[in-house]
Amino acid sequence: MDLRLHILQVSPDSVGSWVHDDAMTLIMCSKICSLGGFAYFGVQAAAFCFCGWSYGWQGSAPESDCFQTCTGDSSTICGGQNRNSVYAMHYGNNNCKTFRLEASRPQLKVDAATFTQATYSAVGATEATDCILKCNSAGRTCQAAIFNQQARLCHLLRFALMPQALNTTVGDFYVIE
Repeated sequence: MDLRLHILQVSPDSVGSWVHDDAMTLIMCSKICSLGGFAYFGVQAAAFCFCGWSYGWQGSAPESDCFQTCTGDSSTICGGQNRNSVYAMHYGNNNCKTFRLEASRPQLKVDAATFTQATYSAVGATEATDCILKCNSAGRTCQAAIFNQQARLCHLLRFALMPQALNTTVGDFYVIE
């Protein structure tokens, strides 16, 4: 991982706001940000995690500004007050994601009044590998897929969670590892 110290936020295009956890670690934050395929993650004030595609828009800060230990791992530093310890994510050398067949289907609950973007799309697919390849080529917009052999249909999911509209959909649920 590539450590850099920067002021306040990872970038102006970072996700929503942040994730706070009283057991925050570098690994926890990197896993949170990897779910969205982000290029960078930053930890701040011992317990906050930020994800983003870029960083440094407010400039760098002295390394001594990051002195707070992570709330979930006192052996590592998780930024400082209004300071992020920023790390680059590394997903491997190829452009192919690894998928696993998931037995459980965690539910995605969305408030339609505040979140208006589509959470999934449907495309034709003749077999599971075709469905997985379509998800892989969709880039960051596909984090999981449901393949229905009988309907020859592939649902490309924006999140690795089952949208409520697809609760009764029959098929195999694949999630990016």
